[in-house]
Amino acid sequence: MLHSPRQAQNDSFAPALVQLDDGFVPAFVVDRHADGRITVFVPAVPTPATGTLYIVDPARVHLIDVPLHKALAVISHWGAGSQELMAAMKDGGPTALAADSPPDQRSAS
Repeated sequence: MLHSPRQAQNDSFAPALVQLDDGFVPAFVVDRHADGRITVFVPAVPTPATGTLYIVDPARVHLIDVPLHKALAVISHWGAGSQELMAAMKDGGPTALAADSPPDQRSAS
């Protein structure tokens, strides 16, 4: 997660995973607002030159420790290699659910 305006400035166009709906999407940090929200660019698959801008709460933005070219390669290859992006979340991402939890308990978390 981005924690300070100074960090956000240093992370401009940094690769991230953003929580949207029930999942994560690869994205790039574009800007940080005075109220703390963050603008992210979510590229289209498989052509990352187009996409959508979102202004989101910073708690939904998880910076990932991968170079820009690696994140772009995952997007260009229809998501192949996305497990590396999930593993590279700098803040550890959300707490993993126990594999043996019943499906109805997983959705309740």
